[in-house]
Amino acid sequence: MNELARAERAHAETRERAKGLAAMASLELRAAIEGGPSHAEQLLNYHINLYDTSREAFAWYLHVQKLREAEGLPPLGREYQITPDYGPMPVTAPETNTITGKAHFYVSLLGSLNSRDLDQIARCLHDLEGWMPGMPA
Repeated sequence: MNELARAERAHAETRERAKGLAAMASLELRAAIEGGPSHAEQLLNYHINLYDTSREAFAWYLHVQKLREAEGLPPLGREYQITPDYGPMPVTAPETNTITGKAHFYVSLLGSLNSRDLDQIARCLHDLEGWMPGMPA
């Protein structure tokens, strides 16, 4: 197996692993929300693992592109970052763009995951009290 074939296989495997993590993200989020603040670190670690795996898949994609170009082969199609599927987002109140109540804590939680702020994640999980979008506030 040549270097290009190995790189293509590594890209495909890493991409599938990232897609699997992304697909399970809503279940991980739900478990953390139901579990409360004690699940903050576990949720953050899952989120970091997903983003690291997605970045690794993109690095393999770039490597494959470089190898294909060196061999005079056509480029691969476009590659997109694999992001978590956390399920439906809360909707704003009619005639406003303001998210209030528990929905505000939910949106803050997602932002806190991206900023990797463990203390804020724990506070949001506490404030949500098990609430998820679609539930009465």
